[in-house]
Amino acid sequence: MSQLGWDEFDIDAEKVTDEDVKDIDEGGDHPPIGLYLCEVVESTPKQINFNAYACIGTQLKFKIDQVLEIEAKLVEGDEGEKYEGKFLFDDVAFAHEKEKAGMAKRRKYIALRLGLIRPNQIIVKSMWRDDVIGKKVIIRTVENKYKDKKTQQEKIGRPNVGFFDGYHYADKSDQAATEEEWGDI
Repeated sequence: MSQLGWDEFDIDAEKVTDEDVKDIDEGGDHPPIGLYLCEVVESTPKQINFNAYACIGTQLKFKIDQVLEIEAKLVEGDEGEKYEGKFLFDDVAFAHEKEKAGMAKRRKYIALRLGLIRPNQIIVKSMWRDDVIGKKVIIRTVENKYKDKKTQQEKIGRPNVGFFDGYHYADKSDQAATEEEWGDI
């Protein structure tokens, strides 16, 4: 393959506006660590590769309807408006013979919080393909620390949906009522 030279192509001029600079300096318009009322708008099958195995799963796409908290502070006024209509994503790995118990627990946790199943029901593919669309859920995003595979340096990426604390019921109307006891206070 031959090397491409600068004289072999043209590009259009591109203006960088004050608004572009402000957006870049403020970290872009990606939703920060927070709590968001969301609706599932897409569920796309995908292969998920782990160190020990690969499996089929789904990538859930959530549209943010309302921002509830940013950086553990309640949102007031129109403070969260710029994130409404933006998207959050999370992968759910389907059952695999080599999966650890935690992966099965997370899948069941997500299915319960999304209202796809109730206790003693069976999770089936059509739930992830069809039934999940339109479901409302409160999503908690958390800090995304990871180790760069090339440099081995610890880095911080865009916030992720919390692994075991990222999903909360948006509609608790069909949940069993619990009575607080003095030991809970």
